[in-house]
Amino acid sequence: MSRLTLFLYFTICTSSLCDGQLRFIRFITEPVVEVQLTGSVTISAELENLPVGYDDLDIGWSVFPGYYVGVIGNRVSDALRSIFDWSIDTQANLVDLTIKSANLPMNGSVSLLINYAGREAIQHSSITLIILVPPSTLEMHLTEGNTVEAGKTYNISCTAGGSNPGVDIQWLHNSEEVAGITRNIRDLASNSFTTISHLAISPLSSNDGDEYQCVVTAKSMPNAQTKSLTINVLYAPTVIMSVSPNKDHQISGTKVVHTCTATSNPADVTWQWFIGDEILPDGTSSSYTHDSIDAGLNGQKIKCVASNSQGSGDKEKDLNIYYAPKFEKVPSNVEVDMGNPVSLECKAVGNPKPVITWSKMISDSSYRIVANNEVFELQSMRESDFGKYRCSAAVGEEYFDTLKVEIHLFKNDVPTVLNSGAVTYSQNEDAVLTSEAICIPSPTEIVWRKGKDGEVIDLSNPRYSVVSEQNLDRVVNRLEIKDLASTDYDTYNCTVRNARGSATAIFTLQQKNDFQWKWVLGVTAVLVVVAIIITIVVCSCRRKKAKTSSAGSLSVTSHTTDNSIRKPTEGMDHVELSSLPEYGMRPIDVWRNDEEPNSHILDTADFSHDQKPELYGSYPRNTHSTFTSAYPVGNYGSYRVQHPHTSNTPVPAYSTLPLRPTQMHPDAYSRAPYIGNDDLFPPPPLPEVHEERLGTNV
Repeated sequence: MSRLTLFLYFTICTSSLCDGQLRFIRFITEPVVEVQLTGSVTISAELENLPVGYDDLDIGWSVFPGYYVGVIGNRVSDALRSIFDWSIDTQANLVDLTIKSANLPMNGSVSLLINYAGREAIQHSSITLIILVPPSTLEMHLTEGNTVEAGKTYNISCTAGGSNPGVDIQWLHNSEEVAGITRNIRDLASNSFTTISHLAISPLSSNDGDEYQCVVTAKSMPNAQTKSLTINVLYAPTVIMSVSPNKDHQISGTKVVHTCTATSNPADVTWQWFIGDEILPDGTSSSYTHDSIDAGLNGQKIKCVASNSQGSGDKEKDLNIYYAPKFEKVPSNVEVDMGNPVSLECKAVGNPKPVITWSKMISDSSYRIVANNEVFELQSMRESDFGKYRCSAAVGEEYFDTLKVEIHLFKNDVPTVLNSGAVTYSQNEDAVLTSEAICIPSPTEIVWRKGKDGEVIDLSNPRYSVVSEQNLDRVVNRLEIKDLASTDYDTYNCTVRNARGSATAIFTLQQKNDFQWKWVLGVTAVLVVVAIIITIVVCSCRRKKAKTSSAGSLSVTSHTTDNSIRKPTEGMDHVELSSLPEYGMRPIDVWRNDEEPNSHILDTADFSHDQKPELYGSYPRNTHSTFTSAYPVGNYGSYRVQHPHTSNTPVPAYSTLPLRPTQMHPDAYSRAPYIGNDDLFPPPPLPEVHEERLGTNV
């Protein structure tokens, strides 16, 4: 239950009732009363200054749309008592009307009527009664369904029907409020409202999957009602491109891969690649590979195009191809006068742009930078300005080698002869006289003359010919004379002439003192052959004699073929001579054994522990004064020899020594003790050369 607290004041005065005086009647009420559909409400009014008593009045309530509740006059049916309840307090002059249930089609007005009994109304006052009814339906949809195309405009509608009064609708896009257009439509038949709101959208590809909501609020609803819609945006591909290697440039001749990726709806796309406007026939995938990218593509654009049902999208990239420099304009050698100006130009193309440097050679391997411009100028040539210059074009040595070209600045001058003198040839030979000269500008004439009278060589004679060539500032001219005769031996001169003057080279053709070397060589060859034959015969004889000769015994340790070491022997008669390695015949010195009391003891000055003793002579006997058979020639070679025991060498020492044939005659060997006189034994003939010669370990 609720009670109205606002006051409405009405002043009514009629000629028949007021008698010229103002009389007041005041009602207590609210101008608008809102009540929930299932709620109840009480309406109250206060009566003042009634012109007559209650018995003469008819007081009642008129409730839209057609209900009348009589407070005085008993004009109320019992059926109304289930809907309405009313009362009047004549003492307090208060009138109440209670509507028990608002579940009625009564969205209208409630009026309080006061009439004279059976006569016209003297007072009539109304209030508005609104029955709050929530919407019975709530719908949200797109005009084209949930699937839309990017770039087009669409309307999303939200409709709430059957409410009283109309509702409020708010729009949200991804939870952020956006403005829509809302209107209410009243249905008089049902005394209800339909609220319709529209939101216009122009989706982009980035709006694919976005959510839109309409939020409905009203006094008739304790909580807001929400409808949601997610849009599916169809759009053409959006393309991005990458390149490998991932740099802002590529090196010509290397492998380069461009790759494109596309975002689209639908996702299925087809691909096509272009260089400029030219279609690449093999470019039908998402990547394109240059196995060896060409420098000619530098500055062009590579483009990939992706297409689907909604259209196509593309991405292009400038090709920045680094390539080696090459000359566009190459300078040439310049012939210039002293004091004159010179301008040299050198242009090159490349990527990056080549840096041009001019250098002057100051030695065979050294250059000095003189300019860093394409054009190098000298205002007045000096002697030191002439020479070799180099133009270098570089794009960065980390990419390509520096390109170089060399030119010369030549001084215009009188020719300078570089050679002359005597030339010697044999008679009947072909002679060549070579004249070399520095000649800038180029020669205008080259003349060969003969003799003191300077007779010009007749080049029509087939015995004479001239060959001329020019290399930079050098002119080389050759006079060839075939089958020299005695009359050809004379003085020759070569005159070189240019615009600045002439120079002459003088040659003397002399006859070679021919010696008959052929005979000498022939005789020498015969003598060599004879000497070889004699040597072979002598060696064969000595070898046969050596087999019957004997050699003195040595205290040695031999290096055998199995790398074993033999201890020093007491006498060669206790040694198996056949076990000694055959090292081949090598001339060596042997050392005398000191075990024989009568043997010669070497002086300490003859050797030391860390030196190889240099021992001379031969020892014809063993330490036991027993005769042994002669050494086989094959046993001569290298041996490990124990040094003699002396007071200065108490510890045995060893040296590796070669063993050579004895110089003693075989007949001189005897059983007599050694007396230290080597002169008793004259040298024997050389032994035969052994055929099996192996390498020595000396």
